[in-house]
This record gives sequence, structure tokens and C-alpha cells, in this order.
Amino acid sequence: MRVTSIGATIALITMAALCSASGAESISVSTDASAAQITSGKALTQKLRCTGCHAATLVGIPGFSPSITPSGVLKQYNQKTFETVLDTGVTPSGAPVSPPMKVYHLPASQADDIYFYLQTLK
Repeated sequence: MRVTSIGATIALITMAALCSASGAESISVSTDASAAQITSGKALTQKLRCTGCHAATLVGIPGFSPSITPSGVLKQYNQKTFETVLDTGVTPSGAPVSPPMKVYHLPASQADDIYFYLQTLK
């Protein structure tokens, strides 16, 4: 099973605990996938040098680059639109990304990993 978000993982764990407590058949849930994706996403942000433009904590540089944290522009994206922008350079509004942002042509799995990692930032 592929976990698509941290929230989904928490919901599944909660459901498993409730089923176990009620005597119903338990559900086996693995959180290794999301932890691995978050670790991979962090490594990818380092490899792609996201901090070069978005600052060391990815909160952006005023007048130059936006914050890509959940309280920044990331809130404008869902997992699919984030995949699209990193693969094609097209934002949810249909506009191209602004330079110096690159089009990375990343596979969806790598874009997802970055998205999940960024979701962990404050």
C-alpha cells in the first residue's frame, strides 16, 4: 500500500487502534513508506539546491523567492499540482514558473517525496 500523505497515515493508524480496541479485526499499517519519502524529499531538496534560492529553511527571500513551506506558496498546491509544476514548470493558475525557478522534469515519485518533506516544515 502506498501512503499518499501523513494525514492519511495518521487516519489509518487511528482506525487500526479503534478496531483493535473494539475487538474487530486489526489493520496492519506501515509508516515506513512515508518516513522514507520524507527522508528522500529532504535529500532531493538538498541535491536540487532548493536552499540556494529559497533560503536555508526554505522560507524564501523577500523580493526574490517565495517560501515553499506549508504557510507559504505550498498551500496553493496539492500533491498533483506540485508534481505538475516540478515536471512541467506550469503553476496551478496555468502560468509558467518565474525565473530563476527551473523546470526539473522530475518523476512524480520524486516530486511527491519533496512535497511530503515540505509539508513537515513550519
